[in-house]
Amino acid sequence: FIEPLNTCLKALETAALETGEIVAVFGQGPVGLLILQAARNQGAKVIGLDLLESRLAVARELGALAALNPERDNVHSAIADLTEGRGVDLAIVAAASPRAVADAQKVVRRGGRILLFAQTIPGEMIPLDVAQICMEEQKLIGSYSSSVELQEKAARLIFDGKVDVARLISHRFALEMLPEGIRLALHPSEHSLKIVIQP
Repeated sequence: FIEPLNTCLKALETAALETGEIVAVFGQGPVGLLILQAARNQGAKVIGLDLLESRLAVARELGALAALNPERDNVHSAIADLTEGRGVDLAIVAAASPRAVADAQKVVRRGGRILLFAQTIPGEMIPLDVAQICMEEQKLIGSYSSSVELQEKAARLIFDGKVDVARLISHRFALEMLPEGIRLALHPSEHSLKIVIQP
């Protein structure tokens, strides 16, 4: 978990996260839940968004200000209520979804930032409302990979218990169950997060 958390810390550094900011994280898989915790550790209030209720439940457990399902909730209205109509300071797209990018644009305040953090397919194109980015003076940022300078900080957050990685392990398999673990990793269930194979 140290390397994935490191990538989250680097993303927040790249996005220039400040204490007290309100952040929306689109995608509450393992990486989205790590970035939620990392942002909270830096003093941000975090709204988690996902299509799976099981992941939203984990986001709530880990301290999300709110946990929203874009298929069920009116995300724009809910975030407007949570931000006194301003919008979030930073929207992080941690799900490989064109809809998440579009939704992120809609909930970011004027002058806010949108961080693209989900791994996508090289050459994949998604629609962007470039007029909105220009007129609302939004910043579009990308982040990928980890940083040697943040490795110790990532390890310390985990070992000090400030980032709960145990909550992100949904399944544990004995070594003789390796094929079943691989099948689940390739075809995740609604309740799958991280899968651990134990010797």
